[in-house]
Amino acid sequence: MPPFLLAKSLFGFPRWSVIGLCALLVALVALVLIDRIGTTAATSNQAQRDAGAAAQRAQDLETTIKRTEEGNAARIEIRDPRSRARYDQCVRSARTPENCQRFLPE
Repeated sequence: MPPFLLAKSLFGFPRWSVIGLCALLVALVALVLIDRIGTTAATSNQAQRDAGAAAQRAQDLETTIKRTEEGNAARIEIRDPRSRARYDQCVRSARTPENCQRFLPE
């Protein structure tokens, strides 16, 4: 047997209180380590959420720019006097399609 278990006292304290104090110390260290691991996990979790949100915003902005470019291309096509697109747009939205004859390309 280890000598500290054979001793009746350590520094004037009974053997059972020293063993209990060591067990309490081990439990406190374990609780501190668990708390630190939980804090680290929460920080890591938040960082991952922030990174995901930034990636989503970047993708949304890319989609917006692409749609804007497509809309601008369609607008340019409709405004082109050599294109029939302007006439077709007029016919779709006009109450009297006869007024759209002026948009027919030559």
